[in-house]
Amino acid sequence: MSKFPKIKSDFAILDVKRGKVALGRYLKKHGPQTVTVVMTLNYQAGNDDGESIEYAADVLSVSHPTSAGGD
Repeated sequence: MSKFPKIKSDFAILDVKRGKVALGRYLKKHGPQTVTVVMTLNYQAGNDDGESIEYAADVLSVSHPTSAGGD
């Protein structure tokens, strides 16, 4: 098995299904929040635009430091 490559990313979009409205209200009131997202990277989903390539992933969990377990 080959070694996983070193990667760098400074942007991601998270598709929120449950809690989407409450999250919007929370962010409006409290500002940006740090969360931990665990995901499985699946495949290349976009083309190289000269700056980056998008990859599709399945989100396994999202947690906030003040919540127990996240999701």
